[in-house]
Amino acid sequence: MPTAAEVTLPADEFMLERTLEQMPDAEFEIERVVATEATLVPFVWAMKCDPDRLNRLLDDDPTVENVRLLAEFDEEWLYRMDWVENETLVEYVTNELQAVVQQAFTDDDSWRLTIVFTDREDAAAANAFCRERGIDVRVDRIYEIDKARRAQFDLTESQYEAVKEAFERGYYEIPSRASTEELAAEFGISQQALSERLQRAHGNLVKNVVSIGRDVAEFDG
Repeated sequence: MPTAAEVTLPADEFMLERTLEQMPDAEFEIERVVATEATLVPFVWAMKCDPDRLNRLLDDDPTVENVRLLAEFDEEWLYRMDWVENETLVEYVTNELQAVVQQAFTDDDSWRLTIVFTDREDAAAANAFCRERGIDVRVDRIYEIDKARRAQFDLTESQYEAVKEAFERGYYEIPSRASTEELAAEFGISQQALSERLQRAHGNLVKNVVSIGRDVAEFDG
């Protein structure tokens, strides 16, 4: 079953470590990664930075080479660069496991990645690879793709609408800006029916949060 893993990697385990050290407020997001016979080629968006200084830093960053600016849109810059590989997690999962890096963006001095594997066994192999090489990876979430597509947190449509309306009306604020009586009137149901609908929705949300934590704990061993 196709499995997605959301992980966090420090910059020194991936790319642009020196650039992020010198420009901590800059943000980067990988558009896509192209594999060639020689290397992996990321297409990277850069934001919240001085482009002239960024160009100088990228030229001196030892994790990338052959950096080329492709386009500029509203103070966002798209670069193509060759990634200098060194037995990294991304190199392993893309070359050896044929996994796909679906998303990658910076979060302070770390990278957050969503990697899609063919099955959970490949995800476990990637985790073992990190342990064997001492790669500092944190697994934030792991889930089967089909389950994520079938239902988000196992909420029915009516439960989702009830939680969404309650949130937007300030029901969850302290002090609350909306009562169950007012919310029930919005849906044309009794106060008791709304309370039961919210309680079932809360139960499903908590169950899935606990399940995510359990999956991560089991996967991390």
